[in-house]
Amino acid sequence: MAFIFADRVRDVSVTTGTGTFAVSGTAPIRYRTFSAVCSVNDTLPYFIAHRTADEWEVGTATYSSLNTLTRTTIVASSNAGSTVNFSAGTKDVVMSLISAQSNIRDQWMNVISDAAPTAVSYASLTHMTPAGSWGTGIGVGLQFVTQSAAGTTQTGGVIESVASDLAAGHFDLVFKTRESGTTREVIRFDRMGAINQGGGSQTGGPWISLTRYSGDMFFYEKVEQYGNNNFTIHQSWRRSRGATVGSQGLMSANDWIYVASFQGSTGTGFQEGASIDVRCDTSPYVPTATDMPMKMLFVTNPGSTGSLNRQLIDSQGNIVMWPGFGSLATSATNGFLYLQTCLGTPTGVPRDYRAGDSPDVGGPMPVVIDATNYRLYCYIQSAWRNLTDAIVVAYNGGTVSSGTYTVTQSNGSQQYYTNNGAHTLAAPTVDSVVDILISNGASAGTITFSGFTVGATTGDALTTTNGHRFMLNVRRINGVSSYQIDALQ
Repeated sequence: MAFIFADRVRDVSVTTGTGTFAVSGTAPIRYRTFSAVCSVNDTLPYFIAHRTADEWEVGTATYSSLNTLTRTTIVASSNAGSTVNFSAGTKDVVMSLISAQSNIRDQWMNVISDAAPTAVSYASLTHMTPAGSWGTGIGVGLQFVTQSAAGTTQTGGVIESVASDLAAGHFDLVFKTRESGTTREVIRFDRMGAINQGGGSQTGGPWISLTRYSGDMFFYEKVEQYGNNNFTIHQSWRRSRGATVGSQGLMSANDWIYVASFQGSTGTGFQEGASIDVRCDTSPYVPTATDMPMKMLFVTNPGSTGSLNRQLIDSQGNIVMWPGFGSLATSATNGFLYLQTCLGTPTGVPRDYRAGDSPDVGGPMPVVIDATNYRLYCYIQSAWRNLTDAIVVAYNGGTVSSGTYTVTQSNGSQQYYTNNGAHTLAAPTVDSVVDILISNGASAGTITFSGFTVGATTGDALTTTNGHRFMLNVRRINGVSSYQIDALQ
């Protein structure tokens, strides 16, 4: 079945009533019959007029059988747009373009030639704008309309070519669909080659924006299917330093490959909240098929200072984390690296991510904090190892000439300082075990102990002799503090 429109198709009929029309099958001179251009079930535009009575009808019909037209859609008639009940007499039946459709034909100004083309041929849809309306925002489009037998119409899809900057000759190509009676934009191709796909409004569905910023940036997406419903989606961002699309030019250090920016509305515009940047880490050492060093940068917005760098993974596998504004202050409340904790010594066997490395060496290893016993554990050589007791850096308390030196657990389990004047050694304020190396200086003074519970024996006696050294073992258990002195000379 096809929609037929042909020139010089005309016949006569003596059919009466509102039913099908039987034509004679003999056309007037210089005309053609319907059977010459139509096949059964083809549709066509028609015009029927009674030669003597004020009866006429315009619409579309189906060529339902030889020399028979079934009226399917009435566009206009002498019966107020409804089917005409034709009276007896001769009627002219003509294949005729309907006026409601004629503007489409009128707008096709250039017709593709039947001759063999030597180049691309085009058909043009031209919009003649009234005086004073020539400017940005104007354009021309195709609108697809469905009409029922009763004459009710519904607009379907729309394709528009719209001027985004008419003076500069910039045009967008817009595709629209209709949902629940509302026409909305779904795809827009702008003048730069950007493809904006979405629901036409913020709540209209997913939005995808694919933009080619310049001649050296490409986006490539591939969907592959293997076997029974198993598929994978590949998205590749490809860049070359070539000046034209498709040309190749070697990348350089810090050339951007991809930036994913995640933005939210502030009520008046959009503000970036986070982003992922991918760029060349260093220039390729040798332009080979496998050498392309890349790094990834993760950025977040804390809500007060704009976006800040948070984490970097370089091409050599180094992972760098920082708060985005230099070193942390000692009073900082944000910018920390958080590690997982457990309540007690870990016993589980963690997943191995070492990709074939031997169980004794190499590869990444899990770390956890024992929050009950204040220890840091790492799973090494098929067992959890206590790193807290294995790695110790002694705390330097400096030179103490007066005042009070308080044993502080947060300074570490091993501490040292120089006695260069009389002072007080105060007990720790939390349960802990701390070893302290005290070295006498030239002006060493008497040390007074405060907050300790001790018996008659506390080990060796302290002296003030220059150069003497003493090891103090300080303990606090369940709030009770004691100390033991070992002289080292």
